[in-house]
Amino acid sequence: MSQTAYIHKLASTYHLVPNKLVKVPVTVGSLLFLASRTRPDILYSVIALSQYSGAHTSKHVKALMQVLQYVLNTADYCIELTQCSSDRVWSYSDASWADDPLTSLSFGGFIVYLGGVPIVWSCKKQSSVACSTMEAEFVAMVNCVREIYCLCSVFDMCPIFNYVVTPIVYSDAMSSVQFTQNDVENSRTKHIRVKYHWLRKWHRKGFFNVLKIPGEINVADIFTKWLGGERIRFLCAKVFSNVPYF
Repeated sequence: MSQTAYIHKLASTYHLVPNKLVKVPVTVGSLLFLASRTRPDILYSVIALSQYSGAHTSKHVKALMQVLQYVLNTADYCIELTQCSSDRVWSYSDASWADDPLTSLSFGGFIVYLGGVPIVWSCKKQSSVACSTMEAEFVAMVNCVREIYCLCSVFDMCPIFNYVVTPIVYSDAMSSVQFTQNDVENSRTKHIRVKYHWLRKWHRKGFFNVLKIPGEINVADIFTKWLGGERIRFLCAKVFSNVPYF
């Protein structure tokens, strides 16, 4: 699954040619259509740049051109749906706390895999200010589990899959993992329990498992912050079937 022809059409419209010096999408970005369908590696840039769509400057136009240049340089990146090898569902969830300097809102994102193939991903600025890193990570996990629930509900009605094993959510935030698994609470977390009590209930019933992983292998890190060329290449190798990592 790729959009190479669409990328070359954009490049032609804006008179771009490949430029190997551009190895990252940009500090801000665009191209929502592309990002939401086949290119999760530029989704964070899309969300960041969309904040300025009503009041953009030459800096934002330059940023947009860098996004276009990046996707032109990497136009062959593709997700190979035929590599789906099982009915196992797992996901990666991550968030960056208070990343927006103007609103103090956090960015959160997740990516869901089916049999080793990424099929759903999301990146969004959270709607309310999180009071801690744990809260931002927990809210991102909530959004992730909701998506998994909808996905597995489809499988229940689909004859292609006879059974979907318990989905796993991977997070690099031990505090949010523990908060999901245990009834740990204090005055700073009571409001979270009231709003998202159902997530703990689902976990106790065994609807999903949540596991801690090291931050350096959390694929959802690509949705939370600006990343350098080597880091993006490493994460893209875990998303796209034709991107080797050296």
